[in-house]
Amino acid sequence: MLITISSKLQPEELMTKIMEQADFKGFIDVGLFAFRPFIIRRQDMKFQLRKRIYYRNPCVPIFYGEIGHAWGGAELRGVFQMHWGGQIFMPLWFLLSGLGVLGALIKVIQNGLSQVPPQVLLIPFVLLFSGFFLLKFNQAVKRDHQQIILRYLNFCAGNIESK
Repeated sequence: MLITISSKLQPEELMTKIMEQADFKGFIDVGLFAFRPFIIRRQDMKFQLRKRIYYRNPCVPIFYGEIGHAWGGAELRGVFQMHWGGQIFMPLWFLLSGLGVLGALIKVIQNGLSQVPPQVLLIPFVLLFSGFFLLKFNQAVKRDHQQIILRYLNFCAGNIESK
């Protein structure tokens, strides 16, 4: 979903305002000594903005935005996307755990339920259900992070009074 935020600030001013509360991310992660609530990667008037977290989570949403000129100020346009690692990891998790469940069911059909060790049945189903729980947890985190980032961007654009 495309997000559009209008501002009375000029594009350069808006970018400066956004960068005030963000640490730069380069080739190496910004580390533990950074203190600002957001992390930004910028190239000209395009940027990637995400909320700082102190744990690894490839499913955290990143705002990919671009600031352009508009009548009487600037216009910020962008979308939220998951990190490419999360886009690869989650489908792979469900594919492999689904294949495990299918393999366990085939083993039960071939040998009968009493001949199959319990771990052959338990492990694939645990992996599948933990994937669902992980997906639900990440949806809750995503919703929270998106609201925080949008509130910050609207504050920078001058559309709301406080963060």
